[in-house]
Amino acid sequence: MQIEIQSRNITLTKELRSLLKKRVEFAFNRFHHRIQKVRVRLDDINGPKGGIDKDCQFYLTLPDQPDVVVRSQASEIEAAISKTASRSASALSRKLSKRHYKRDLHRSQTLEA
Repeated sequence: MQIEIQSRNITLTKELRSLLKKRVEFAFNRFHHRIQKVRVRLDDINGPKGGIDKDCQFYLTLPDQPDVVVRSQASEIEAAISKTASRSASALSRKLSKRHYKRDLHRSQTLEA
């Protein structure tokens, strides 16, 4: 699983990069063989004004499927990263379970015929 990080208006320190990598690896540990790439975009929307303006987006690239895109905002970038990682793992789990359900449903209908 390849991790690509893009940052706009946020300084990407070594500590922040390490935190991001840990969150991504933890969130997608059970899916790592199904994910080709995780593209992360970090942004501080309002700049130094403050508020709930730290934006984090995950784009998950899966083979032969549309990307899974999840976005979260928080007042701190670390919180936005954690929230997005958690929500992305849930979204990916739902997507993959729907795919298996459809495949299993198709198999059972084929066997009945």
